[in-house]
Amino acid sequence: MHFVVRGHSFLPADKLFGVVEQTLRKKAELIAPNNYRAIYEPVGCVKTVGENWTIRDYKSLASQYKKVDAIKDMKRVTLKRIYKNGKSEVTLKMEPTFR
Repeated sequence: MHFVVRGHSFLPADKLFGVVEQTLRKKAELIAPNNYRAIYEPVGCVKTVGENWTIRDYKSLASQYKKVDAIKDMKRVTLKRIYKNGKSEVTLKMEPTFR
């Protein structure tokens, strides 16, 4: 039986963060990114930028596409690239709330 303590969430991620913190305390210093990967791999899935996903430069897209009014007020902005008949088309979807 578990009794909930006020201020504690007891989520599974909290346990994993505790395991990582204990491991990090034992290490004197971490210099290379591979050292971080060795710590996080036993705990969960590790994804690396450049290998598992890419980073897009959306600022450079502003020079190619027209400016969208009120984009700073939007909470969720989704860009989607669609290939039709050998041509690339980008659609923009904006939502003012997260719902």
